[in-house]
Amino acid sequence: MEDDTNTYLTDFHVKLIKWLERRGVGLLEEVEFPPFRVDIYVQAWHAAIEADGPNHRERDRMMRDNWLAHTYGLFVWHVNQEDFENQGYRDTQLEAQLMAFAVNASLTSDERYELHKDKCPWL
Repeated sequence: MEDDTNTYLTDFHVKLIKWLERRGVGLLEEVEFPPFRVDIYVQAWHAAIEADGPNHRERDRMMRDNWLAHTYGLFVWHVNQEDFENQGYRDTQLEAQLMAFAVNASLTSDERYELHKDKCPWL
């Protein structure tokens, strides 16, 4: 029987984490928000960042995002692997998306956390 609590970060996950850290984003990797685990949690924004590889399905993603928003007050930003690996896109559009996400998420981060902190005492 395989232990599903083990985490195996893909190359894409590692590259995205390093990219975010180089931009000063303080983050935690693979944080549980039962019944889900988010790839990256940014406590300052009370938000998640997901590294979406080729196997991610839009319908599942939307249901999961809605659950995380309703249950934990998390904003979720998805970074597409194909876009990320396109250096021109990454250095322009992705940088702008990160900044917009950070601004939007941080505006209400304290309020969202306060409303949901009893559901995530591990933070």
